[in-house]
Amino acid sequence: MKEKDLFQNIFESSPEGILVIASHGVIQKINTTAAHVFGYEPKELINNHIEKLIAVKFRASYTSYIEKNIGNSKRELRKGKKALWGLNKSGETFSFDASLNHAVHNNQPVIIAHISDNSKRLLDLKTAKDSRFELLEVQSIAEVGSWTWNLETNERNWSDEFYRIYGLIPGDIRLNGDNIYDFTHPLDRDKIEKILQDIIKDLKPQSYETRISRPDNSIRYLSGKIRAVCGLHGKANFLMGTIQDITAIKEAQLATIESNRKFNTLINNLHGIVYRCHNNRNWEMQYINDSCSLITGYPAQEFIDKNIHFGQLILKEDKEMVWNKIEEAIKLKIPYSLEYRIKDKAGNIKHVWEQGQDVYDKAGKEIMLEGFISDISHTKEAENKLFESKARNKAIIKALPDSILVLNRKGDYLDVQTQEKNLFLSRKSALIGKNAREILPKALYKKMMAAFENCHTTKSVQIIKYSNTINGQLNHFEARIVKTEIDNFLIIIRNISSEKELENTLYIRNKALESAVNGFVIADARQKDYPIIYANDSIVKITGYSKDEILGQNPRFLQENDLDQDQIKIMNTSIKEGNPCRVVLRNYKKDGTLFWNEVTLTPIFSDDHKVTHIVGIQNDVTKRKKEELLKEKVKHVLEMIIQHEPIVYISRKIVRILENTMENCIASISVLNESEQTLHLLASPNLPKEFTKAIEGIVIGPNQGSCGAAAYLKKDVIIAEVAIDPNWGNYKELANQNGIKACWSFPLFSSSKKVLGTLAIYSKSNSYPSDVENDVIADMVQLASVAIEQNNSRIELDYSKLQLKQYAESLEEKVAKRTLALKKVVGQLEHSNTSLENQINISKSAKSMLIKSQEILTGIAENFPKGFIAVIDANLSIQFIQGEELAELGFREYIHNKIKISQVVGVPKSIKKLVENYVLKTLKGEHCSFEINFQERNYLVNTTPLLNKEKNVVEVLLVHNNISAQKKIEKDIRKTLQKEKELNELKSRFISMASHEFRTPLAAINTSAILIKKQNDAGKEEKREKYVDQIKSNVKNLVTILNDFLSISKLEEKKVDRQLEALDIIAFSKAIITEIKPTKKNGQSINLISDFKEKYIVLDPKILHHILINLLSNAIKYSSENKSIVLNIYGDELYLFIEVTDQGIGIPENEQKNMFERFYRAKNVSNIEGTGLGLNIVKSYTELLQGSISFKSKINEGTTFVLKLPLK
Repeated sequence: MKEKDLFQNIFESSPEGILVIASHGVIQKINTTAAHVFGYEPKELINNHIEKLIAVKFRASYTSYIEKNIGNSKRELRKGKKALWGLNKSGETFSFDASLNHAVHNNQPVIIAHISDNSKRLLDLKTAKDSRFELLEVQSIAEVGSWTWNLETNERNWSDEFYRIYGLIPGDIRLNGDNIYDFTHPLDRDKIEKILQDIIKDLKPQSYETRISRPDNSIRYLSGKIRAVCGLHGKANFLMGTIQDITAIKEAQLATIESNRKFNTLINNLHGIVYRCHNNRNWEMQYINDSCSLITGYPAQEFIDKNIHFGQLILKEDKEMVWNKIEEAIKLKIPYSLEYRIKDKAGNIKHVWEQGQDVYDKAGKEIMLEGFISDISHTKEAENKLFESKARNKAIIKALPDSILVLNRKGDYLDVQTQEKNLFLSRKSALIGKNAREILPKALYKKMMAAFENCHTTKSVQIIKYSNTINGQLNHFEARIVKTEIDNFLIIIRNISSEKELENTLYIRNKALESAVNGFVIADARQKDYPIIYANDSIVKITGYSKDEILGQNPRFLQENDLDQDQIKIMNTSIKEGNPCRVVLRNYKKDGTLFWNEVTLTPIFSDDHKVTHIVGIQNDVTKRKKEELLKEKVKHVLEMIIQHEPIVYISRKIVRILENTMENCIASISVLNESEQTLHLLASPNLPKEFTKAIEGIVIGPNQGSCGAAAYLKKDVIIAEVAIDPNWGNYKELANQNGIKACWSFPLFSSSKKVLGTLAIYSKSNSYPSDVENDVIADMVQLASVAIEQNNSRIELDYSKLQLKQYAESLEEKVAKRTLALKKVVGQLEHSNTSLENQINISKSAKSMLIKSQEILTGIAENFPKGFIAVIDANLSIQFIQGEELAELGFREYIHNKIKISQVVGVPKSIKKLVENYVLKTLKGEHCSFEINFQERNYLVNTTPLLNKEKNVVEVLLVHNNISAQKKIEKDIRKTLQKEKELNELKSRFISMASHEFRTPLAAINTSAILIKKQNDAGKEEKREKYVDQIKSNVKNLVTILNDFLSISKLEEKKVDRQLEALDIIAFSKAIITEIKPTKKNGQSINLISDFKEKYIVLDPKILHHILINLLSNAIKYSSENKSIVLNIYGDELYLFIEVTDQGIGIPENEQKNMFERFYRAKNVSNIEGTGLGLNIVKSYTELLQGSISFKSKINEGTTFVLKLPLK
């Protein structure tokens, strides 16, 4: 840098004003500091005369002095700074200091003037001089100390307050110039030293903070200011300063800093978002705490850098609502609070709650939004669970206390609020101050005082239940006793007669459910794997499992490992789709026994149409199923007999049927050798080999076991205990060794009552056959008898055929020999004639056997139980028909008259066509099964193709089984299921309605009770009475609803009996109008119109009262204020007509047909309380009076209900 530039920079940056004055007093140069002293800019003064800056009063002398001295360097100028008077740009006079020096600039003599504004200094000195005492006082009050330091003399002075701040008394010698720095905190001494040096050098005032250590070693924080005072040469020769003890402020600042640190830590660790954002639809963040990542998944910096906006997280469905609510709050200048949903970074939907407010600047302009956002997803989830719990339980029908009493520990009445008139209570004024001993029965009083003592000791609620007869009717009450904070007792009494009655009814119904033959289970569809939550006693009896073993299980446990059943798939599909179903499937008892279970599943739905429970009705149909299976097996045996299958196969089939049907039993069939009179086993696959060997070929007779005796005696021989029966003789030991405890033997007879053999049942326990087992055995005995007789007939026929064949062969040989000689022809012819006679006899015998076999089959067919058998040929003609029911059906003529199916009389064409179609299918080789119904009978028809010797189908066997009884059972079950379904629907509608209708009055009662509690002060009786009236009104609404329920129950159970008596319908109606008057709305009126002054009729007054109250209540409820209601009564000799007309909202035309249905309510009254039971009850009551009810209605014009009641 050039020297010239250096001097120019020094000139411009000098803190002191410098002027260069040329000849004639013209300002040649001036720096900024000097120009500003006079209020000018340098360029405004260059080339102006110096007199422009001199006060007018001194201008001439000052100007003359300067002009004389310019260029005269030998003339000495005034030494040091002198106080002069100047004139600033605003025309104001002020004092300034100036020092003048000779100099040469551009070879011209000049005067350099150094100037500074000393007006403030002079003012300060004057003020200090004039008010030193006042200053010291102010310093003391303000706790500000002052000091001075003369740098030239090193003299120092401290104010009294300075001493006190340093913990010294004024004038204490421990404070002097040598040790002043010893009081400064060691860590601050260098800083203070530097500050002093800078001030002396730069002459700039400074403020500072430091710490001192008092003589008592306490640390104090000081705030100080230092200013330098310059001498004539512009150098600091005097320092002055002030100090103030700011320890309290500093400690507060440190505490604030610590508090801010803690606050920031807290903010960033809050389970919520603290934010400051712009008020736009993106809600761009200016500040957001770190906890935002816990809720949104995005770090705070993402929001600050505007990579993500909070508005992007708000669900589209909620965003407009959020914007509107915030804007509305801003408009009203109130804080906002709202709930909405966001989607976090992971895509999870979360519920949040936000509270915030608008932030304004000093001018009242909105600048930002500030607030807090909290994740309330868990709270919402808890609320939803609570709601589900309420929806699931729906146990909200609770009686409200009728009376509230306050008594002290001695039993004195302090306060009474009651609606019951017969609780041993009288007027409130008559009770207050009295003792309960005077009011209550002795026993009840003792019970209450004992409860007081227990309540006082245990601090728990005490409950007393008692009964009281009111107006001849027993009522039940419950009193709850609670101790108050002031050692009094609050007693809440309620009438629980209705609950008691309901409890008894539920008990009876539950007992009925428990005692039901059918098993009932309820599974919870909301829980995993659908656990059973209820099972009645019948399930225990059916399955053998205890309730503890059943509850919590999935119902499939009854199928054990037998899960590959089509019926299980049907149930699973129905449950998944929420549809009812009924199936019959195999289940297993606890002991492993198979039983057939008919299961009916009914889903129960919640209000949102989700399946919550599955009700299963289980019926052990093992007997029925066994009967069905047995019929199938019998049918199969019959088919085997008709198809002439081997007797061994048929016998084994019969034995298997018996053994599968009867538990722990073994069966056998033996045939009788008539010539030897011995029994030979035909089928006994499961008899022990040793025992089989012993009884094979046994001779019939007494003491020959059950079989030998039965064949010998030709009657059933039932032996329940083989070990002691004489018939078993030498076989007892063998029977015992083989586990045979009982034996039931039955002779098999031919159609001519000839013994063919025996059927025996061997039991492993001492027992007699049951009735069911006897029926099965009887069927099997008949089948075995037919099979054996048919087999014997076939054997005899085959033998006859063989003889005939042998004779024919012999005859042919003889005929050949006859040709040898004519001579022998005659002889041979004679011989042949003789043989021919024998052949004819043999043929006749064979034909007789064939006829006999046919008779056997005909006997079977004629006695075919519960149905009939028919054989149809390829021309659809009836070739054979027999059965028990032919006569009843009028088909006996078809036994001998072979006609086509289409010609059968008494059967609809559609059924005949159906039968023909199935016959045609069977002629093609198919086995068919179908059902038909005619003459009020149901038949299950099974078809079987009949083959000829060439194995071609030539005829069809139709077996008709009468299943009318089974169909009737199925129909009854369907009706029962339908009724159960209707009951379930009614129950769901009842719960839904009750949960809504009970909630409103209960909430109102609760609110009134709370308000009563808060209005206990004197002078608030009127308010308390108002709330009591509200409670009474809402209790009355509850009673009305409960009365409707009770009426429905009584009507269903047919417990409503008419109590007829004569009454004046006009006076009766007037009383009804008076009774219902308090429920009218403002301006409503009820007008009675009738031509009768009095009219006596014979009716049940209670029923009629209920009808009219209900109709008038509806008219009031569905009419607005200032509307009239008309009750019109008229009639003739036969009928009385009562009309109730209102000007209300009316009933939609498309819903009028449903108005008398239970729980039905029109859509236009959904926001008006009601149960939907009233009109249903009115209709039922009207019909009970042998009357009828109708109505006409128009929307927004009104409704008229007309009762038509018979007078005789």
